[in-house]
Amino acid sequence: MFNPIAWFIAKRYLFSKKSHSVINKISIISVSAIAIPAAAMVILLSVTNGLNDFIRNLNSTFDPNIRIALSDKADFDENQVLMEDIAKIPNIKTSTKYIEGDCVVSLGNKTMVITLRGIDSTYLDNFPLGNVVVHGKHNKFNMLMGSGVAFSLGYGLGLSGEVTLYAPSRTSNSILGISKHFNSNKISVSGIFMLDTYTDSKYSTAPIKFVQNLFGKPNKISAIGITISDIDKMKQTVKEIKKVVPPEFEVKSNLEQRELDYLIIEQEKIAIYIMLTFIMIIASLTLISSVIMMMIEKKEQIETIKTIGGDSKLIKDIFKYQSLIMTIAGGVLGIIIGVVFCVLQQIFGFIHIDSSAVLIDTYPVLLNFKDIILVLVAIIFTGYIIAAITTATIESHKKDSKYNE
Repeated sequence: MFNPIAWFIAKRYLFSKKSHSVINKISIISVSAIAIPAAAMVILLSVTNGLNDFIRNLNSTFDPNIRIALSDKADFDENQVLMEDIAKIPNIKTSTKYIEGDCVVSLGNKTMVITLRGIDSTYLDNFPLGNVVVHGKHNKFNMLMGSGVAFSLGYGLGLSGEVTLYAPSRTSNSILGISKHFNSNKISVSGIFMLDTYTDSKYSTAPIKFVQNLFGKPNKISAIGITISDIDKMKQTVKEIKKVVPPEFEVKSNLEQRELDYLIIEQEKIAIYIMLTFIMIIASLTLISSVIMMMIEKKEQIETIKTIGGDSKLIKDIFKYQSLIMTIAGGVLGIIIGVVFCVLQQIFGFIHIDSSAVLIDTYPVLLNFKDIILVLVAIIFTGYIIAAITTATIESHKKDSKYNE
């Protein structure tokens, strides 16, 4: 139960101007021991949010907000899904059709298996793929190659010539040679794009008709990509699309398409939170020494409180509240420092990423009110633990004093 008298006395003791300078310095160090982990928690959680948001935006350059495809991953006829009914759903902005599959790409004496995505003329209206082209440019008649694929093949835009693509033939049963087993075609590469390691080392794009002919699947597509106007209404839009499309189709949001990637980031965030909470608890143990020294300094005042009727519970509550105040003060100070740091990083970007392999040059940060609440919960949890330890320490101190008497 809250004791207002103990709370009032605890505040007076803590902010008393007559306290010895040594005790004040120890108290400042103890408060700083709480502030530093709290600030680190705000900063690291915000950086994790920033990276998550950056990856989500990056993936939206290649992956649709919502993907409609058959549950068994098979290709289907272009007219099998009722595009007119889908277009009538609120929040639908644009849509595009594409086909993709695995094939072999050959350049000189080097070959590798890639996933080739055939895109139509509306693809760039949905996905700003041209913004991530690092060499050359996008051309609707040519191939756009992932930077990892280009590196593995040793491809450079200064080279002349074409790459050769091979895909399994769906019609031939001949065993007379590779040319009878595979469809093949040549295509020029107009540009190299760079998104992330997974996409760059696996994907390339080409005109949809070229890819359909290569795979021997005219008028077939693998998926329909949907772009929506309001990301916050993603779940509702997915539900509305599921009502329109046939039951054999699955409708996935961008988070569900790369569920593992986002799950790993969320698990990292949880691990950071738990780790820094334990660090905060360990660092806050210095508060106990501050409280004990305060008890020694205020010994005469404690005796005065006992003389006027204060019991042992009141004394325990005073120093318990004192440890709580110091914990919360340090935590709030740390949150303020962390928020200010994140805001400055957002505005000025003074912490840089020294690498040419990524598309950003500064660490992204994204403040989230929920994270601030989580940090406050960790601070209060730490405060109650320290208060409990402080109370137990006071009890032990009292027993030792009686024994010595």
